[in-house]
Amino acid sequence: MARTKKTKVKSTTVDYIVDLTNAQNAQDAYLAFAVAKLNAYLTQAELDAFLDEVTPKIYICFDNTPKKVEKKPNIFKRVWNWITGK
Repeated sequence: MARTKKTKVKSTTVDYIVDLTNAQNAQDAYLAFAVAKLNAYLTQAELDAFLDEVTPKIYICFDNTPKKVEKKPNIFKRVWNWITGK
């Protein structure tokens, strides 16, 4: 007699639901996943406390002022400075 193989079917559970209806680029998709994960695991009071703590620091970190880029001197000038020890 042949025995039949029995397999267990894994049940799937949903940890969080992601809404990608208005996603226009990859950044929007990543943001939607991050928001869905935060909403699944944190309460609204915890989210508010986190945002109050982090938001002022985010504005300080991003500095959009243009930096002055110094142009390297000519290769001959650099070699001469290297030889003379300047």
